[in-house]
Amino acid sequence: MKKEIAFYFAVMALIFLVVTSTIHVVAQTNNSATEDPNVQFFMEHLRTNWDDIHDVIMRFHNDDPGLKGTVFIHMNWQHGILSSASVDSNNTGNEAFGLTLIEALQKWNIPELEENWAITLPIKTEIVGSNQPEFKESGILTGKVSDEDGNPVQGVQLRLSARNNPDETIDPVFTNREGIFIKTLIPAGDWRLVCTKDGYNSKTIDGFSIKKGEHVKMDITLIKIINKN
Repeated sequence: MKKEIAFYFAVMALIFLVVTSTIHVVAQTNNSATEDPNVQFFMEHLRTNWDDIHDVIMRFHNDDPGLKGTVFIHMNWQHGILSSASVDSNNTGNEAFGLTLIEALQKWNIPELEENWAITLPIKTEIVGSNQPEFKESGILTGKVSDEDGNPVQGVQLRLSARNNPDETIDPVFTNREGIFIKTLIPAGDWRLVCTKDGYNSKTIDGFSIKKGEHVKMDITLIKIINKN
């Protein structure tokens, strides 16, 4: 028997300064749905594999920091495999965003799920700080870090300091699995960016300006340290 569950919880995908996300769960009103073990299995898999969705969100925010809204994705699962999925609604203004989220979900296998099971998953996204008063007066820096072969480099630390005052720094950010980084709420001014990761030569990008309300996007290459021993 196929179970149809309108499973609405708020998945708030915020791009925080430390590149993490938070999932807020709203209790369901349907007792049978609440007691369904598939709900718990799916939620646990979602938490464990959240980076699959978060990477998509960061990829889109790298290109468009203004992306904001909710995508409702309807999914049909058969014995842990996603048999079909569709975008029920998408108010972000970017059709590709919902379709790319589905592509990430299609890679999942949740063997604990029983029978045929259907859910509707809302994924809400907005870049961090967009609702703060200083957001319009600040800038945004995003980009991607790759090695000399063009492969993304995960875990690169990127630290900003004021060009004319090295002691004026902002909390660092780190690249995700795709080498993407996002930093918001940067005061307007001239900045220096230092990129570091063990096993790579550090790189400094000096003397670039960020204006209020501006999005600056960078592609950065790090060179591996060659051990001659």
